[in-house]
Amino acid sequence: MGTNENARKRALYTGQAHQHALKSLRRDQRKGCGPIPVATTAQAALEALILERIGEWSPVFWSPFVLAYGIAWVDPSPEDLIVGIPVQYLPDLIRELIPKLHTSGPSANDDIEIQGIAGLRFSYENGHVVLYRPGEPARVSIPLENESLWHKAIKIATDGFDSDLAFPWDSHPNAWHPAELYFINTSWPGRYAIGGEHYQASRLASDLLRRLPGLCSPFMAHDMWFNFYGATDSEYYIQFEWQNSRPPNAVLDLILDRTFGLDVQIDLVHDQTSLADVYADHCTWVRLVSRDGSGSRIDLRYLRYNGDLAEEFPPLFKGERSRRRELERIYGYPPSPPAPTAPRQLDESINMNGGY
Repeated sequence: MGTNENARKRALYTGQAHQHALKSLRRDQRKGCGPIPVATTAQAALEALILERIGEWSPVFWSPFVLAYGIAWVDPSPEDLIVGIPVQYLPDLIRELIPKLHTSGPSANDDIEIQGIAGLRFSYENGHVVLYRPGEPARVSIPLENESLWHKAIKIATDGFDSDLAFPWDSHPNAWHPAELYFINTSWPGRYAIGGEHYQASRLASDLLRRLPGLCSPFMAHDMWFNFYGATDSEYYIQFEWQNSRPPNAVLDLILDRTFGLDVQIDLVHDQTSLADVYADHCTWVRLVSRDGSGSRIDLRYLRYNGDLAEEFPPLFKGERSRRRELERIYGYPPSPPAPTAPRQLDESINMNGGY
């Protein structure tokens, strides 16, 4: 396969423009990487945490056709991941990612819990916001035309939070907060400990994030969550759910591609007896099991409704959307466009502001 064809296929997964994918492909080839590079262990662990958190996002301008998880494109390399996020989604993603600590109540005493990603910090370098954890050789970068936009997005994201929440990256901008260290090393050692089982087995989630735009593009009304009730801390289940959209066969060939896809295999479930059942239009559940022996898996789930999608899922959170628009006005942040009401309006609503 030639370089141009590899770039075309890479773009299918990453959402990059062709020339951007071609440039990235040549960069990675010089490093001896595959067409979609595999992350290092530390990098994969950070990306897994980010994927887990963005699966929880609930944008204030929700509609069935909103850009999936606010991510337009990704550009992966072994020790870095660049993520293209339209500015209107940035506050919603910050709300999920920012580490938060309760300063009163039970969580402030014996049962410390950090919401968001413990240890996550940021810097602004060469037109990118860089997300990292102190002492860890991993980074996720977001192109942004100036640092002030990032700080305005933080203010919008944290507006309305409980008054007893503190943000460790304010008090410890370049180091771990003691409560964060306690949380990852004492409270939940199996789940969050750096170097632990889950840390070592994060590749499946990382590989998924590195292909997320392409695997979401055929679908609408996305939902995703992680389940952690496997036999070991390294075993986790990613649940992908699409509503009133297309069956899982829309992305199976992308997922199972030997060169560009995920390192998974199909596991027949319920009454499935052959691959024909999995590829059928009426199939509502496909299980993909990681080949690395960790036991981790991805479940592709399809919910069907008979009514019109726009009527089944009208725009929600009108009050929150009005509040968002007011905050954008107050802080001089780029105003959010109206929520799209049909897929063809999606591209018109995207303001990359520093993307490629």
